[in-house]
Amino acid sequence: MKKNLLFAVMAAGVVAFSATVYFEGNSASSDLLLANVEALSGDEGVDDCDIFTYVRDAVEGFDGPYEVTEHTGIDGKVCITVGGVEIPVSGTVGGGSTYNILVGSCNAFRNNCCLKTHIGKIKRI
Repeated sequence: MKKNLLFAVMAAGVVAFSATVYFEGNSASSDLLLANVEALSGDEGVDDCDIFTYVRDAVEGFDGPYEVTEHTGIDGKVCITVGGVEIPVSGTVGGGSTYNILVGSCNAFRNNCCLKTHIGKIKRI
């Protein structure tokens, strides 16, 4: 009976020792696994982005092109005095042009930072 009890205690000790060695031996691989999980979570690069300066998880881009037409016109009456006589002159003067623009935006893109000052920038093309 004493031999069986001694054998059981020794077997339990061997199992406990083996488990300790196994888990300690795999701590390097578990640290590597944890590092991989953190890297894949996508929060590494954007933590350095100041939230007052950047939009997190976005990248600079441009929306468009949009066609813009501008027109400037003046309607009015001008009086010209020649030799004491007023001569009224009226008419319309105007002009305009059409061109294309791109508008700056921050488009969703993981692990990037987009400058907030880029939003709304106009680029004429």
